[in-house]
Amino acid sequence: MEHAVDESEWPPRKRLRTSHAIACQQQAINSPQTNRTNSFSGSSPDLNLRRQSHAIQTPTSQDNRENVNNFENAVLDSMHTSTTESILQWPHFDVFPLLRHDGESIFYLEQSRPPLSVAANPMYPYVDSEDITSMLEAFERNVNFWYPSMSQEQLGNIRATLQSGMPAEDTVHSCLCLLTLALGCASQAAEDMRFTTEPDAGEKDRRLRKRKLGDIYFQLALKKLHVVHLQIDSQSTQCLFFTA
Repeated sequence: MEHAVDESEWPPRKRLRTSHAIACQQQAINSPQTNRTNSFSGSSPDLNLRRQSHAIQTPTSQDNRENVNNFENAVLDSMHTSTTESILQWPHFDVFPLLRHDGESIFYLEQSRPPLSVAANPMYPYVDSEDITSMLEAFERNVNFWYPSMSQEQLGNIRATLQSGMPAEDTVHSCLCLLTLALGCASQAAEDMRFTTEPDAGEKDRRLRKRKLGDIYFQLALKKLHVVHLQIDSQSTQCLFFTA
């Protein structure tokens, strides 16, 4: 037979401990297990939102090409998502839906571009020391000034190589020399065009010749680009950067 226990007969400290235990037990019963979170297993709503935002696949990055087997001109994976496409999925751009729906994926643009035509046997054009100096100076003003990627020592080595004659063997250095000349010619062809409203016939002819000369140097550089992929150093990185 059980006897009722009068809590008033307990010592004050024992009554305090018992009431605290009962309160903790009631709190555990009233708090569902699913609502408990801690710093290790729980995640804040903001963190979950950020995770969902990063996990979104953009509609423009899906495979929407007419010919799904045509990978001839593509250099990117079909599931590739660019940084721009990821940023456009942020909720900040919800008020600009046309930015998402009217764009084309990078993979589609890469796949649909025409193949780059390269001449079978491009010939080295004849240029004198004055032409080489003017092309390198144009490269310094228009490319290396805005994208500092080549030291003065490197430019001096390239100038010395070009003035002594381009070596016949395929090397990374010779590829870099040709790319530098190509960018120099392109700079001469487009230099100061924003200040010229209507160039005369002589100016148009000069710019056209510089553009064609730059195309020849670029095609010659592409013929040597295979050696760039076999070497890992600063010069090979510069070649890939200038080619792009």
